[in-house]
Amino acid sequence: MTNPFRTRIGTKVSKAVQFTVIVPVRLASTRLPDKPLAEIGGKPILLHVLQRAREADAERIVVATDAPQLVKLATEAGFEAVLTGPCANGTERAAQAAAKLEIKGIIVNLQGDEPAIDPAVIRAVAQRSCDGHCDCATAAAPISRAQAASPDNVKVVLRGDGTAACFSRAPIPFFRVEQSTETHLGHIGLYAFAPGKLAQSQQLPPCEWEQTELLEQLRWLWHGWSIATIVTPKYCHGIDTPDDLQAARENFNNA
Repeated sequence: MTNPFRTRIGTKVSKAVQFTVIVPVRLASTRLPDKPLAEIGGKPILLHVLQRAREADAERIVVATDAPQLVKLATEAGFEAVLTGPCANGTERAAQAAAKLEIKGIIVNLQGDEPAIDPAVIRAVAQRSCDGHCDCATAAAPISRAQAASPDNVKVVLRGDGTAACFSRAPIPFFRVEQSTETHLGHIGLYAFAPGKLAQSQQLPPCEWEQTELLEQLRWLWHGWSIATIVTPKYCHGIDTPDDLQAARENFNNA
C-alpha cells in the first residue's frame, strides 16, 4: 500500500519560495577526472546543472569551487562563482561559499554532477525546507532492485511522516518477503537547508556511521536532525563514472 505520508511532487510547484542554489564542484574526481568539463550534447556538465537551477527559478545561483578554470566557465556563462579552500565534502564547500558571500535564507546544495535533475524537484525541495518542521530537505525516487544492489546508488528509508530514517549504500530495506510490492527509494543529490542550518551543519562533529558509509548526511541524522524527503516518480542518478557519462550522452541524444 502506498504510504500516505510521503510528500509527492505535483505538476505545479509554488513560486512563492525564494532560495539560493549553491553548486559545489571540483575537478579532482577520482573516478572521472575533470568531470564538470565533460560535455553532453556539446555543453559541459556543470553548465547543464546550472541551467536546471535557473529553470527552477532560483533567486541566486553560485558555483563554489577550488578550480579557477570552473570559475571562468561559470562566469563567462553568466553565473556567479566563488573560490573556496580545501573541503572534505560538498556541503562544507557550499557552507564556505555561503559564509564568504554572506548568503542568508534557504540554501539549496545541488551536486554538480546532476545534469538531468528536474527543476521542479529543486524547487519542491526548497519549498519543503521552509515549512518549519525540518532542518533540511532532500529528494528520492523509486528504483529497481538491480539499481538498489549498486553501492553507487544511495538508498533511503523513510519514517511515516516522510522524514529520512536512514541512508545507506546497502540495499535497504531488505525484502524478506519476496512477493513484497514495496520498492527501494534511491536518494537524489541535493539538500535544501532551512535558514541558518547550512552553517550549523558544519558545527556537528563527525560520527562513525558517516565515516563507514562515506555519506555526509548520516552525520545530521546521528545528531538528531529531521531530513524531510520529497518523493518524485523519476530517479535521477548523478554522473560518477565513465559508464554514467556514456549513458547520459545516450539519453540526451535520444531525448
